[in-house]
Amino acid sequence: MHDCMLRARSHVKFIANFDLDDFPVATNGSLPDVLNQINDENVNIAEIIIDWKLTKQKIQWNSLQTPSDIRFMLSASKLIGDKSVRYDYRVSRKMFTRPERVAVFDMHSVYRNELIPGERKQYGHVIHSSHRLFILHMRRFQRNLIHNVIHYNTTINTRFLVGLNRKMMVNFRKRIKSDKFAAHQMAPWATEASEILRNLEQCRKEAFGVALTDDNRICQQSSGGCEPMLMTKSNFIRAPMSWIDLAHKAAFNSYTR
Repeated sequence: MHDCMLRARSHVKFIANFDLDDFPVATNGSLPDVLNQINDENVNIAEIIIDWKLTKQKIQWNSLQTPSDIRFMLSASKLIGDKSVRYDYRVSRKMFTRPERVAVFDMHSVYRNELIPGERKQYGHVIHSSHRLFILHMRRFQRNLIHNVIHYNTTINTRFLVGLNRKMMVNFRKRIKSDKFAAHQMAPWATEASEILRNLEQCRKEAFGVALTDDNRICQQSSGGCEPMLMTKSNFIRAPMSWIDLAHKAAFNSYTR
């Protein structure tokens, strides 16, 4: 994260550290326009902190035989009401950052910002909690985050996902149409996928060998820490680093002291 921040300082206005299943939504315009508007409304800010809203996804793994069978199914996503989401996750947020104004960076929290030129105080932040800009968390791997009784959020219009799903499917079909991989038989992929996620879920519920309760849920294990417990016969492929990690160089360590 620090490495990415350093590379962006001189030529990127906003940067964000999102997961692949995080989808930024700007309801009344393009994402750059809304970010610029919020930035202009708030003087000397380094972070725009926004809501991170959990959705419930429709899963189709059992029907997958080949890559050409994949459907994004965004239009079937449902936004879960805040009261149905576990408290520590419900209050979590993510942020867009002005990289040249941040000294120490984190995905969810403000650690330390640069000093405002000519002043002795740091750049600030704004918590922007509205439908104008937020993150949809399109999670398919359902962790132990939702209470038994589920209520859905009906105040936010997610109809835009229908059009987005259509565009994604059109692009996907064009790209995979002439690809030999399209007809590759993936079975028993669905069985192995279910097994992997079941093992990860069980590990995350029993963080560090202790079953999670309402009191210690914040201590849940990460997916990375649970990987050694996987019993599937699938081989995992890891790509090598494609850039030099600037974040662990002496110059960066001196810079953040």
